[in-house]
Amino acid sequence: MINFDIPKSQQKKFERELKKYMKKNRKEVEHRVSQATAAMHKMSVRNAPRDNGDLRKNIKFDVDEKRLFGEVVSNAEYSEAVEKGTKPHVIRPVRKKVLANPETGEVFGKKVNHPGTSAQPFMYPAWNKARKDFLKGLRKAFK
Repeated sequence: MINFDIPKSQQKKFERELKKYMKKNRKEVEHRVSQATAAMHKMSVRNAPRDNGDLRKNIKFDVDEKRLFGEVVSNAEYSEAVEKGTKPHVIRPVRKKVLANPETGEVFGKKVNHPGTSAQPFMYPAWNKARKDFLKGLRKAFK
């Protein structure tokens, strides 16, 4: 999950202004949270590399307007490896009875030196763009 923080020196001022604004315009903020979350979801799905489509299908989003909370999550177990890339590593065969020849005990497969993969960021660029658009919209609304 990616979050952004407001510097401590600005937090009290931000909280005061937010409370003042929220009394007048809560619906506007709710809309902007929903809009930013949906935009991040759409961009991350579009930016995700496409092989068999599993990565894209596993990107989900949720918005809780009452808590002013939006979340975009990639549930594919290999999402982080795609986003950040991997270092060179060794892939070893799994030693399971199902994979082994019952007569000889041989394991099917062999040890492989994997060169690693390049990063293919799809979540961070979407988050960064959605964050900028969200803050820009809030600035306009606060004026």
